[in-house]
Amino acid sequence: MDNLKTKINTHYSSIAQKALNNGSDTFPVLSCGSVKTIENLNPGETILDLGSGPGREVLLAAQKVGPTGKAYGLDISLDMLKLANHNREKLNITNATFLQGEMEDIPLPDNSVDVVISNCVINLSLDKTRTISEISRVLKPKGRIQITDKVTLNPLPQQARKDPELWCDCVGGAITIDEYRQILEQIGFINIEIEVEHQQGCCGDQALDAFIYAEKS
Repeated sequence: MDNLKTKINTHYSSIAQKALNNGSDTFPVLSCGSVKTIENLNPGETILDLGSGPGREVLLAAQKVGPTGKAYGLDISLDMLKLANHNREKLNITNATFLQGEMEDIPLPDNSVDVVISNCVINLSLDKTRTISEISRVLKPKGRIQITDKVTLNPLPQQARKDPELWCDCVGGAITIDEYRQILEQIGFINIEIEVEHQQGCCGDQALDAFIYAEKS
């Protein structure tokens, strides 16, 4: 599993390095993404983006929540954090902060976030129950998640789940819709909605793009 985590980190770090060296496009498209993740954000709210990459959604969220709000981005890749901070400085956005860390151990206090967003990243977690538990921990009571992710209708074969390339393509770590709902319910989320947006995702037809909404009870 450590080798898999290293492979994923190396893959996305190389994308960030290329973007920084190229300089022409510092917002490379990495995810299945949906504008729904940053809809219905309110002034003064605190937002956390898991797997924030080059920072696009964090910076958009920071503008939506305004000067009385705050937007955090969390990424494991130091190169992605460097790229995100480059973009933050370029756009002169002062209420956004990028943190280095893992989804399974979020470096923020309990009950400190109003909304957790994420674009096609939680599938990369090697322990999704722990990740969603961490999301619940940092959310304030009645806080919500607005994420897009890869899901499947049926469990992937073991061979696919062990393939590092498929993990980097957002496929190998995808779980079924039923598994996703079960984990959310187990952690205590309510008002769960899982909406499949595309029958064929950006990474092949083994995994589907879905928008997932839930509230902390």
